[in-house]
Amino acid sequence: MIIIIGLVLILIGLWKKNIISSVLSLLFMLWMITIVPHNVYSNNDYAAYLMAYQNPDGVSMEPGFIHMLKILYSIGLSFDQARWTILCMGTIIFWFMFCWISKSWSLVLIGYLFSTFFIDQVQLRNTIMWAFIFIGICILLKRGTSKINVLLFLAFVFVAGSIQSSGYLYVLIVIFSKFFVESNTGNKPTFIGGLKSFFITLFLYYVGYYVLTPILHIVQEFLPIHFVEGYLGSGAKGGGQVDGLGLVIYPIQLAIIVSVFVLLVREYEKYSNQELRLNIKVLNGITKFNYFLVPLIAVNFNFFRLLRNEWILLVLLLVYLNKYRSKPGYLSITTFWCSLAVVFSGLWWSSGLVYTNIVNPTITEIVSYIIQN
Repeated sequence: MIIIIGLVLILIGLWKKNIISSVLSLLFMLWMITIVPHNVYSNNDYAAYLMAYQNPDGVSMEPGFIHMLKILYSIGLSFDQARWTILCMGTIIFWFMFCWISKSWSLVLIGYLFSTFFIDQVQLRNTIMWAFIFIGICILLKRGTSKINVLLFLAFVFVAGSIQSSGYLYVLIVIFSKFFVESNTGNKPTFIGGLKSFFITLFLYYVGYYVLTPILHIVQEFLPIHFVEGYLGSGAKGGGQVDGLGLVIYPIQLAIIVSVFVLLVREYEKYSNQELRLNIKVLNGITKFNYFLVPLIAVNFNFFRLLRNEWILLVLLLVYLNKYRSKPGYLSITTFWCSLAVVFSGLWWSSGLVYTNIVNPTITEIVSYIIQN
């Protein structure tokens, strides 16, 4: 039943892109939040958040997040109810911003559902942090980088950083948007730009791995307290540095993601003679921010989630490029290949969660019903 409802809503969203299909998609995702099991990942996230909820003063998490947990606890919610509340709040924020920044709400919601949505069900702090950052980014994309908009963005960064400290890094988007923006990027060959971005990303990653990491080890030796030691462990994809085959696979994955973002921004900039709705300076600033993240990801793979958060922006760009296509049913070669990269990467991340917690249980339920009847 879940699969059928989901497919019907997707078809409605693709066929009729209006507020009704958008609300239906939102309600479907909110419903999914309450039925997806809490142990969708075989890790300690759920246990850590449960401990923080039961003993907020005994854990070392950011004060904003702890304060949020205390408020939910004080009104009598169980942990799972508090968790659902946090996730629903984040999803509703995304929805409101989609409605404000794009008229093709359902397409964006569908892209979110099949990319990072299920991962967001586990990583509570990152999800709500990114929701607040997303508000600030949408303000910059829609209204530009005037003083008042920058101040609003910084306010949301402050709130987000109090929930997960890595959110403070997003303040660099304003700096890159103001001072490190390429000029006339839309006139440069798209393929060359993507190729350049791909190899720059690989270069930055291996510089971070082989140069920045040893430097941080040396810095740690001169510090009287722990500072970066916990970030320098190796042997795990989820935290520390990747090694072995991952040292080849994951840098290539990063290079593809960063290059896709660059290619979509350049493709979007080609339509500067039409009605543009997203600020090009801010988009270029985000691409520079992504380059900044790459060596950090090389030092500790946990920083990858900051780049993964931007999957929503990739979906937004694809929706806009679909609108500006020159012929019905036509997509440029760049947009086509970038669309495939976004779709397959999103499905790769979500597939284990979707199949394990939705498809398999549903099929099992159907088979049991048939056998019993």
